[in-house]
Amino acid sequence: MTDPGDVTADSVDETAIPIVEENETDTPGTQPKPFSPAEKAWGAVLYQYQSGKFWTAHALRYPPKEGNLIQQALALALIPDGSGQLMADRRAKRLQFFIEALQPSERSSYAEQARLQFEEWRAVREEPSPSEEQLVVEVQKTAPPIEVSPPGVSPEPRVLRPWKLPETLILPSSGEEKPEEIARVIARLKQESDQRAQLLQETLDSFDVKVEVRPEDICIGPSVVRYAIRPTGIPATRTDEHDKSKKVVIRDGKGNITYKKRTKVKQIMAMQNDIALWLEAQSMRMEAPVPGRPYVGVEIPIKDPRKVTFNEILRTKEYTVLCQKTRLPVALGWDLTNRVWAVDIRKMPHLLVAGSTGAGKSVFLKSLIAGIIRYNTPDDVRIALVDPKMVELGKFKGIPHLLSPIVDDMEKVVPLLKNAVEEMQRRYKSFSELGVTELEEYQSLRKERIAQGDFSLPNLPAILIVIDELAQLMITAPDETESYITQLTQLARATGIHLVLATQRPSVDVITGVIKNNLRTRIAFKVSSAIDSRTILDKGGAEKLNGSGDMLYMAEDNSNPVRIQAPFIANIVVEALVQYWVGENIRHATGDEDGNTLLEPEQLFQSMLWELEPIEGSKAPPRPKRDVTFTEEQLYEHLTSYLLNDIIHVNGTVLRGTPIPIPLKNLSPEDRLLVAEAVTWRGHRGSAETLNKKLSTKKGSELRDALVTRGLMDRETQQPIRPSERLAPLLIECGIIDPETYERIDTSNEDEEGEDEESSEAPEVTDTSAGEEEEEVRT
Repeated sequence: MTDPGDVTADSVDETAIPIVEENETDTPGTQPKPFSPAEKAWGAVLYQYQSGKFWTAHALRYPPKEGNLIQQALALALIPDGSGQLMADRRAKRLQFFIEALQPSERSSYAEQARLQFEEWRAVREEPSPSEEQLVVEVQKTAPPIEVSPPGVSPEPRVLRPWKLPETLILPSSGEEKPEEIARVIARLKQESDQRAQLLQETLDSFDVKVEVRPEDICIGPSVVRYAIRPTGIPATRTDEHDKSKKVVIRDGKGNITYKKRTKVKQIMAMQNDIALWLEAQSMRMEAPVPGRPYVGVEIPIKDPRKVTFNEILRTKEYTVLCQKTRLPVALGWDLTNRVWAVDIRKMPHLLVAGSTGAGKSVFLKSLIAGIIRYNTPDDVRIALVDPKMVELGKFKGIPHLLSPIVDDMEKVVPLLKNAVEEMQRRYKSFSELGVTELEEYQSLRKERIAQGDFSLPNLPAILIVIDELAQLMITAPDETESYITQLTQLARATGIHLVLATQRPSVDVITGVIKNNLRTRIAFKVSSAIDSRTILDKGGAEKLNGSGDMLYMAEDNSNPVRIQAPFIANIVVEALVQYWVGENIRHATGDEDGNTLLEPEQLFQSMLWELEPIEGSKAPPRPKRDVTFTEEQLYEHLTSYLLNDIIHVNGTVLRGTPIPIPLKNLSPEDRLLVAEAVTWRGHRGSAETLNKKLSTKKGSELRDALVTRGLMDRETQQPIRPSERLAPLLIECGIIDPETYERIDTSNEDEEGEDEESSEAPEVTDTSAGEEEEEVRT
């Protein structure tokens, strides 16, 4: 430390103070704000404390715990933000240079002011106070008045009024239907569904499929009607004891009919096209069986669906009860039984959303964010939004919950994720020092210490990161994106950081296996193909949805997706909610209940802002793309044809015994392994010789070892053990494995029965005709 003898505070040009590191530069074209008296006093205190023991830029940002330095910072109304820092890094380095350039007398004067301020603050602190908010206000009243900081500069302390949550009444109605109209629509749909149920029964009877369609099993949802088909069969009969000419149905001890031959579920599933034809359905989805029910579900869309709104779900009992238990509720919507689905985002704890354009994905994201800011102040939760389309999420501009301006530049997304990982690591370090394991325990400990008069623990709000288009980010920086997302999805739950990733292109290049394995909670809106549905949910069905908010929700602890109608939130509701928080931000910062200010919303509340400067050299080289002549959909089509018939068709040519018509080297390593796995499930041994022959490759031993290492094949028997996540949907669709147990289906008995029937029905053939047929074949 050096003390220039001819420098005074008035002669130091703060805007000309150099920056120590090249990367820590001020925003071009903007002048840095002069230091406040409180910041100068804080720098002088830290400079003189034990002969400069803590004289570093880091200590200026994060007050050391030794002595009463934290209390002195509070006395100067330098309140730490959510991450525990008093100012940004570049500002701390400028302040360090400024203090070093002062005269010793100047530094002593600032230190004396800090000492007097601390004594007054301590006298106020010793008085009893019933709440934390009143204590904070009293602390801040003792500080000298300081102006509001412009954007890009660390926040200045000010007298803050407590936040107030919006009332439900402020949200305008958005075309909600009256209860009388809803009841009238449901009565009409009930009558129509009863008629369709009778038609469905007659249709299946005409095809000699023994089933029962009960009107009481019909479920009428907001946009879909589900009919229930109960498999019956041919009942077992016996001769009546009283009348030998009559047959009576045999019943068990519970009174249920005993069947001699039951109708199989696959017989019902084979009638999908016929059912859709007779019911005149534009689209149809069948679920066999409905989880927890003894029937097959047939879901048909309603021609004039009922619109469910965001305001409507706010008033439901289920959502109100959830809001009393958690501060992070997510309103999913209504299922087919009109049950309201609302979940705690902490139990997800991360979410993957996928759907094609117009399916309702962006509307769902807006309702999710609106529900979070409806019940949470910026002290409870902070939000980071990534919207490359610059349209949908841009409506939330100006709310004080934002960690940074809404990101529409893909080069700034990687720094945002990097900040999230660093914040997670800082929180875990703090948790380790305090002996807590998660954010809820930390918040409880902080409340206990505040009640004892200790304000040393900073507030740590929950953090929600919403990325509207993951595909574009994976193209820009795939390696960094996958690495940061993997770290956050694996470790960030306990620190209160949650991710919501959305994409309209659900391919394996975007939703990689690593990302998918750590995002167990998924939502699929309508997609273009069954392959996209398998990529998201590991099973088909999303390609048969209606769109307009119709979705399949798969929870982390349940592999069976539930069909839900998401609520619709109008732009007028979003604008009203954003307008309220913009005004509340002004009232909170200035204390003006009328909300009068000339400052922009971003200039008012900037605690815990993240700096999103593009990282030089962070852009990774582009991933090698698949051969343009062989897409992923074609790969699945060829494998399906191979598993069913052991043949494939290429440009009118039939190829037998090979899963793909192109060299294996043109595929990615994961696709090569998928093809090798398909060979083992087709009934061939997984030996190196067999794989070399079937795949026309010399890497059969490597593929065999990879299958064994991943636990997909037994090394001794060289037979498959269990299918991978990518191949399992194909095996289920081809009828090779059971959809519940994932075990191979034994079809030997059915084949023998079929052969017996064919032999009994086939006419006898003489030896002469057989000889003639053999002669024709030889010719």
